[in-house]
Amino acid sequence: MVWGLVPVVALAISACAGSTPGRTAKPTGHVIRVLGTGACPNSLGSAHGVRNFGSWPARELAPPGPVGGLICRYAAPFTQPTAAPPTLYRQVRLTGTEAATLGAAIGELSTAHPSGSTSCPAAFDTASVIVLSYRTGQAADLWFSDTGCQTLDNGSLSAFAPGDPAFYIRFDSLINSLAAPRPGPGG
Repeated sequence: MVWGLVPVVALAISACAGSTPGRTAKPTGHVIRVLGTGACPNSLGSAHGVRNFGSWPARELAPPGPVGGLICRYAAPFTQPTAAPPTLYRQVRLTGTEAATLGAAIGELSTAHPSGSTSCPAAFDTASVIVLSYRTGQAADLWFSDTGCQTLDNGSLSAFAPGDPAFYIRFDSLINSLAAPRPGPGG
């Protein structure tokens, strides 16, 4: 697949950015949009976050009650960790029950700005895009920075793993059981 020729129905790229936990995103980079009815793009290209077009309360990472979903996991090749963009290594379509369980875990995450000092493990060129689908046809895309100081971001609001047991115990375990991370560095 040629990145520049990806159909708009599967993904869109525009200018925006990831966010600081609990803060509003500021436009500074490329984002990706994945639709729950489509497939995961083969590569993240230059994307570093997601963009959403639905409407839900600004204090929520995603609306409650998803009925389906998609998890797209990406990592740069082991042999060229900085030369190539992260490519798809796992795609998992979620059942209604799995999406509802994941949505409930996401709803428990704190979006409060972290305070104090934090020490994080090494970060690798990996990320996951989580798409939650709803009966209304709306979808919520979430960017999961899944190594280092892990964050979950919807393009305007984010949650930060350190200091949030709901993140590093429930959410992280659940996402890894639904779509296993890549073994080895960065997974």
